[in-house]
Amino acid sequence: MNRTTLYPRDVELYEFISRSVKTRHVAPTLQEMAEAMHIKKISIGTISRRLERLEDLGLITRVPGRKRGLIVTKTLEDVGFDITLREPEVT
Repeated sequence: MNRTTLYPRDVELYEFISRSVKTRHVAPTLQEMAEAMHIKKISIGTISRRLERLEDLGLITRVPGRKRGLIVTKTLEDVGFDITLREPEVT
């Protein structure tokens, strides 16, 4: 996996984090992220790798030592992600 590539699940995670910060005014925990993405508790490493990629792209900043230490720093459009290429959400 190339860390500079934004995969669909990375976008899904970023949007979940962004929504959480906007609506709840707090970043989600790793556990909440895993639950939202239907990932088993033992696969928290998957979330961590995706967070690393989002951080490498400048979309988020992690605050060490804080349980909810995530700051959304850019939008997908800021990093050149074309949201028109995404598949429509199924409601």
